[in-house]
Amino acid sequence: MADYIPFAIQGEIMKRLPPKSLMRFRSVSKPWKSLIDSRNFIADYSFNHPRQHHLLLSYLISELSEKKCVSFVDNNDDATFPLEKSPLPLPIPAQFKPVILGSSHGLFCLYFIIGENMRKRKAVLWNPSIRKSVAIAVPHPRESCLVIGFGVCPRTRDPKLVYINFGFNLLYNLPWKVKVYTLSSGAWRSISATSQPGNTVEVGTVQVLIDELICWPAIDISIDSSIASLEFRGYNLIVSFDLTTEKFTQVSLPDNLAHANNFDVVISKLKNSLVVLEVVREAGKQVYGVWMMERGAVTNTFKKLFTINSPDASIRGVLGFRKNNEPIFNRMCDDELMFQMGRYDHVYELDSEPADSPDGSREGFFIHRLHSEDISCVLIGGNGMSLTAHSYMETLLLLDR
Repeated sequence: MADYIPFAIQGEIMKRLPPKSLMRFRSVSKPWKSLIDSRNFIADYSFNHPRQHHLLLSYLISELSEKKCVSFVDNNDDATFPLEKSPLPLPIPAQFKPVILGSSHGLFCLYFIIGENMRKRKAVLWNPSIRKSVAIAVPHPRESCLVIGFGVCPRTRDPKLVYINFGFNLLYNLPWKVKVYTLSSGAWRSISATSQPGNTVEVGTVQVLIDELICWPAIDISIDSSIASLEFRGYNLIVSFDLTTEKFTQVSLPDNLAHANNFDVVISKLKNSLVVLEVVREAGKQVYGVWMMERGAVTNTFKKLFTINSPDASIRGVLGFRKNNEPIFNRMCDDELMFQMGRYDHVYELDSEPADSPDGSREGFFIHRLHSEDISCVLIGGNGMSLTAHSYMETLLLLDR
């Protein structure tokens, strides 16, 4: 190819190839390696060219205290999904049981605590497409009210971590302590508190990335103590952090969501838009209503799209959405359900030799076909717990690290 095609055209062709091929091509010649490893090639490949969608499923096997990850090719072909899958070894020892904070432009951020008295905290930026990772030490706060956010700034192509410590906020009515880490600088720096939410706002640990905004569910605890309870400590809202301007914004929710039990409101991402999932209990079951935020010139509004329902039992939680917008949720599968799989169009075993938990049940990872009654189920062998699902696309970010 090098003898007949100009080098610039070779580069354009390679930008359309999968990362696995590019990793092999780096060994072909020094010019190819230099091109693929260049910062401009990595950024252009990761942001400006169509790539294959994947779905990362993580789960914890309690008997082994081991966290596992499996990647599925997330295409629109229902005949092959979720058959095209491959295990992904974590870049850190499995016994640390890291929490996946989120994904952004093909990168994942894993967060875990180690050391004596569990005082050392680390974040690991991980690119599963090229099996490369970078570890980052996270400052240890005196208080336990710590939230870490992660995202890749779409303008600078720089991965960022956001450190929010609101312990002083709650104890002494002081502003949050906020720090930002950029991979390019390799250092933490404090940022101004001028744009932070009010002193009575707590943010949750679950994040969703919408364009350049990291969004968290939050609670405003400035309510009459006489109406506070274990289920309702304050009004629900959304707090976002702009990766470019490094400023916070608060988003109010409709009254039915703002005044709901705090445990009954979670956030997710659908069609690159923020959605709020509302737990609804009806007919003795737990289902989820999906509300999408519509951005307006003056204010943001929320519109209810649909309800996610499982025909046989309550949904434990909604994990996310596929590329084609089909909801992903989890629930337990007991022996009776195994005999009723006529209600489901496909059932797959995730592990080659699945083992039942002591009560004969297994964790189920379900895909709900929109506009139909069909549901697919992926069964996890053993006593699967702590399921998470994240969509991502292949990228070369971290290749030059």
